[in-house]
Amino acid sequence: MKQSEKTKKNNYQCEFCPYETSSQQLFQNHREDHQSSKPQPCNQCGMVFKNISKLHAHMQCHEMNKHYVCVYCEKKFKREASMKLHIKTHFHSESCHVCKKTFNSASALKKHMKMHKQQHIENFQM
Repeated sequence: MKQSEKTKKNNYQCEFCPYETSSQQLFQNHREDHQSSKPQPCNQCGMVFKNISKLHAHMQCHEMNKHYVCVYCEKKFKREASMKLHIKTHFHSESCHVCKKTFNSASALKKHMKMHKQQHIENFQM
C-alpha cells in the first residue's frame, strides 16, 4: 500500500476516482473494479465502458451542466424547474389505502398497488 493512498482522515482514497473508505478490504475490492475489464454501463445515458475508470471519467460530462442542487438530498439538475419539481417529492406523500405505506410520488404508489392487485388475484384463485 502506497503511503499516498491513505488520507489525513485515515481513509483510503482511490487514485482513479473520488471513492474513499476507512476499510482496507473495501478499498482493495474497489481497486480491483478499476482493473477489471468487465463492461460498465452509465446509469444516466446507457453508454458502456470497458472499465470503471473510464465510466468515472465519462460521468464528469453529466455533472458539468448540473447547476441546481436539491438541499434535501443533493441530487443535481440541469434546470431549476426540474429541481423544484423534485423538491416536492420530499414533502408530498401518497398513502396506500390497503397497507398505509407512504410513497413520495403517485407513480410509486401506482406501482405498489399492482402488487396488492396481484396478491388479490392469487388469493382469489386459491
